[in-house]
Amino acid sequence: MSYVISANDEEFTVPVSIRGGVLHAAIRAVDQATYRALALEAGILVVDDDGRLRDAPGVTTCEIGAVTLRAAELDVDGLVIRAADIDERWHVNFWLSPALVARGVWEGWALQWSIAGRALLPAEINKVEDGAVLDGIELIDPDSVASPVNVLL
Repeated sequence: MSYVISANDEEFTVPVSIRGGVLHAAIRAVDQATYRALALEAGILVVDDDGRLRDAPGVTTCEIGAVTLRAAELDVDGLVIRAADIDERWHVNFWLSPALVARGVWEGWALQWSIAGRALLPAEINKVEDGAVLDGIELIDPDSVASPVNVLL
């Protein structure tokens, strides 16, 4: 279920989920580089002392990449009857710790999607999803994903 943030005496619905103080969100970008640039800007990823990308403290990310929407159909000999339906966009799930959520560090970028972005168009949706698009990057309410690829236990 999307979350409501109050700002400037208005309420905005943002496509994230918060349970037990943990924020969960899903991002879909045209490619990995686009996602990583956004994640660095938003503080989801950081560059460590060795120059490698890492999850920021209090953040857990799962870069999924492309997802199979429908598996290929094979005949009895293993030959493809119908090719798989693949969404080649870069899919990512991430979670913010209760401490980060409580500090509100996420509200600025989440509000950007709700205020400056637009709703997902039918052609952008896999099955049933609710979210917003800003600068070609989709922020998707994870609770609206019909078949989640992964979950944080």
